This record gives sequence, structure tokens and C-alpha cells, in this order.
Amino acid sequence: MRERREELKKLLYELNLIPRKSKGQSFLLSESIASSIVDALSLSPGEHVLEIGGGLGILTRELLKREAKVHVVEVEKKLANLLSTNFPDAHVIQANFLRLDLSFLPEGTKVVGNLPYSITKPILTKLLRERKRFPLWVITIQKEVAERILAQPGTREYGFLSILFKMYAEVEYLFTIRPDFFYPRPGVLSAVLRVRITEPPFDTCEEFERFIKLCLRWKRKTLYNNLKDMGIERKKIEKETGISLDKRAEDLRPEEFHRLYTAVKKFQEE
Repeated sequence: MRERREELKKLLYELNLIPRKSKGQSFLLSESIASSIVDALSLSPGEHVLEIGGGLGILTRELLKREAKVHVVEVEKKLANLLSTNFPDAHVIQANFLRLDLSFLPEGTKVVGNLPYSITKPILTKLLRERKRFPLWVITIQKEVAERILAQPGTREYGFLSILFKMYAEVEYLFTIRPDFFYPRPGVLSAVLRVRITEPPFDTCEEFERFIKLCLRWKRKTLYNNLKDMGIERKKIEKETGISLDKRAEDLRPEEFHRLYTAVKKFQEE
């Protein structure tokens, strides 16, 4: 691992690139871990894969070994040029992923990436918005964020991200990666998740997601205190939903949020 680290440091020096810990920029060193990550995608030859943050190409190489049609997004121009040179069979896009129009990718495209820790949440939000295009992801993220995604109602970690993933996906925690498998070493553990997109048994929309955020606005306050500015009639809402507004939002399951949202909307429209 030390030899691989020194090789990578030398290459970055030649490229005049300095990874910024403050931006969560860390490069995976272990080829065996990269292989395990790509194996978790269960790829067939010819399948389309979107790789977010190609870096020096440790995942790109494994994807191409499996004869996938690889689309790599890399924001750093020097790294994008290096990827294009080293992997001519990959479609390399030098762009900011958060600003990239993904409509060129076919439905059924799988997603993989060691996500920059500083922008993990915006990337996850964008992928969820585009979920019909991307049915399966294998992503490496900060372990703390992974735990929030997997958190259960009634726990301190449970929040908006947990609720979104419970609504739209089945999430598996595959394994943990120690900091010494990256350069530079991040100050946190990393986690590899496999995300399979599902659709909830109820209709969702951005207005519903905004309602969830409103319920969670003050986590230690009751649902009634967070929603009373909407002019709700407490007794009607509780009778309609069977949900006590003395509860806190962090105790509700996604389907309970939807029941509450439907009732509030119904009485507002009367």
C-alpha cells in the first residue's frame, strides 16, 4: 500500500495537483477494494455505467475490464485529460456533476463513484431526482452520512435524508473502508452502499418533500408546533390521520408523513 501511495503522490506532483482534504478529495489506493465495489454492480457486458468523479481511474479500469459502456464525469481538467488518454474506450466528460444535464444517459444506467465528501448530499439529491434513469448505485461515502441514510425513526440520526431513501430505495451497507486505503487519508471512515431504487406505494412530489422539511424544521418541537403556521385544525387532522400532533417528526415513517400531508392538503382545499 505504501508503494502505491508513493506512486500516486508522484503522479499528482507531475500533474501539479494537490488534493484538498477540505473538499473531501481522496483517491482510493486499493485495487482489490475497487474490484469489490465494481463487482457489487453485477454488470453484464454492454451495460451503461455512470462513474462520478473518475479521479485517476482506479474504478474506470475495473469497469472497462467488465466490458461496460463507461461514462466518467470528472470536474478537474487535468484528471479528465489523463482519463481520456489512459482509457480511450471510456466516455470522459469534464464537467461539474451537479450542473451536468444527464439526459444523454439511457434509462437503466448504473452508478458508481467515490463521492467527494464535501458535496455528497447534493450529489445524492440529484441522483434521487433522476432515480428513474438510475436503478442501481454503488457509492462510497462518509460513514456518518451512510448511517444517517440508514437511520430508523425515533433515532437521533433520522432526518430528511433517511426519509428520502426509505421512500425511494432499498439500501444495503456493504462494507467499511479505513482511512489508510485513501490518499490523502480522510479524517473519517468511509462506507460502501448499494442502493436499489424502488417506488413508494403512494404518490410523491416536490411539494410533499417540502412538507417533510417543514415537519422537521425544529426537530425537538412537536408536529403541531412545526405546522401550526399553516392554519391547521388539530382535531380534524388527528382524526383523519390517526397521528397525534404531539409527536415529533423524527418518530414518523414515510407513509405517516404522506398521510399527514394528504390530510393537511385536503383541509386547506376545503
